[in-house]
Amino acid sequence: MSKINLDTCKFLVWGFKNVYHTHSHIHEGFYRALKLTGKHVDWLDETCDLSNYDLSNTLVITNHDCLYEGDYWPWNKPRISKLPIREDCFYVVHGLNDHKETREIFEGKNISLSWNVYNDHSKKLGDLVGVPLTECVFLDDDIPFYPSQKHLEFRWATDLIPEEIEKNKPDQMLSLVDKSIYWVGTIWQVNASEIGDFIRACKEDGTEFIHTGAGQKGVIGIEENISLVRKSYMAPAISGSHHLTEGYAPCRIFKNISYGQFGITNNKRVNDIFGNKLIYNPDSYKLYYEAKERLASMQVTELHALMDEVAKKHTYLNRIDAVIKAIRELIQQ
Repeated sequence: MSKINLDTCKFLVWGFKNVYHTHSHIHEGFYRALKLTGKHVDWLDETCDLSNYDLSNTLVITNHDCLYEGDYWPWNKPRISKLPIREDCFYVVHGLNDHKETREIFEGKNISLSWNVYNDHSKKLGDLVGVPLTECVFLDDDIPFYPSQKHLEFRWATDLIPEEIEKNKPDQMLSLVDKSIYWVGTIWQVNASEIGDFIRACKEDGTEFIHTGAGQKGVIGIEENISLVRKSYMAPAISGSHHLTEGYAPCRIFKNISYGQFGITNNKRVNDIFGNKLIYNPDSYKLYYEAKERLASMQVTELHALMDEVAKKHTYLNRIDAVIKAIRELIQQ
């Protein structure tokens, strides 16, 4: 039984700080949200010396890949945990129940919560620890909690907190000012076809599509990302076929809206999340032209309403609240 006091605990985000990984963005989102709201939080990784670090009464947010020393690849390589596993801590581990080696670390201890990103497949019975996911309790929209499996799921979120989102509200629509679109992040086999169709429309209409970040320019920080999104002609969140079929919502949609751009997507599930208020077309080539037409006459109040919705439902503060609620239920069992 965990001895953590959730009313007074410290927070530790562990891993992916000094090495780039897709999950670095998620860890940074948690860290920023906790830091900016005055919580005692650190973001450390395996390069840090913990010999004099006070781990007592700490809620740890991490990923199963960074519980171990050394490289993260190959996944099945024998590794040892550098992060101490203590009964006066509680560990919220992404992918814990999916990973046999990590499950064994916490077996028999009521000090851990497994979590994964939520998608529509989560509504179906799955198999994490040899038994179907059952006894589902929804803590909020798209946040299913499975107490018997000690497992929680939720969607990604924007990396801003509500006060920052409020300050980002423009006095007029930012879109359609400069005919350049900045795509920050990865274009790879999963989404290349859909983004390629959007780029084709851009070129046809004389709009420059600029791919930056990831392998193009290195990692782009949050402030630069905000700047690029805000000066973009429009800011689409385009999903590839795999994500479209599983109902996955990319964090890009929450970020772009919170940065001050109207939501544009080829992902029906994303449009559903926002009550069909986004600019949506499943054909990303047609999406460009539909967005161009609608944004030209859109009132800024429509954008503000979307930003308010993200601030209310889709920040990492919302996700942390769900995590703590789930932990309280587990500790009380």
